[in-house]
Amino acid sequence: MANLSDEIEQFILSIFTDDDRLKLSRNDLAHYFSVAPSQINYVLSTRFNLDKGYVIESRRGGGGFITIVRINENKRSLQFCKSLTALRRFLSTGQTVFCRGLRERR
Repeated sequence: MANLSDEIEQFILSIFTDDDRLKLSRNDLAHYFSVAPSQINYVLSTRFNLDKGYVIESRRGGGGFITIVRINENKRSLQFCKSLTALRRFLSTGQTVFCRGLRERR
């Protein structure tokens, strides 16, 4: 028998369209499977990550909606997305102070 994370992954994959973009509500999905939203976060982060060819777009205040984007297999596109993800992580860790200091030196 498949575990719950496998079932959630298969459900998400089954509702993907040819558009390669899927918008869904994390809370609705959690309610459907009778789990906490953190379980959905776990599935998204482990089964739909960049290494597996997906990017998750989520915004605060967006009503709990997330967008899963399936990345084209083109290696340049994948590398570009990895670079953007790394940049986003870098900027979100408060290291922008360092960047600001470099700009001020110019």
